[in-house]
Amino acid sequence: MAKVARFSKISKLIRLMRLVKIFKMMKNGDKIKAHFSASIAIGQGLERLLNIFLQFMFTNHIFACLWILLAKTSVVGFRDTWYSGHTATNWETYIQAFYFTV
Repeated sequence: MAKVARFSKISKLIRLMRLVKIFKMMKNGDKIKAHFSASIAIGQGLERLLNIFLQFMFTNHIFACLWILLAKTSVVGFRDTWYSGHTATNWETYIQAFYFTV
């Protein structure tokens, strides 16, 4: 029983160390962003446009994954979904869901 408690404490310590590392990276994030912007010399407008585009793509990725999850799970009364009888590969399914969520 003591080994289990010790393992639990060690795992909590490791998670805490990871969390501290993430906070340090977030703290230095502005410095990294400034260095990256200076090294490729893009304007502030283009930087904002790229940031918005990446946020849009990430959000769309999340919605596409949720769309696939909803299609694969069976809901009472809704057996026919766009995924019913689907024989495409995982990549093709993701592209279809991504396209639909755009």
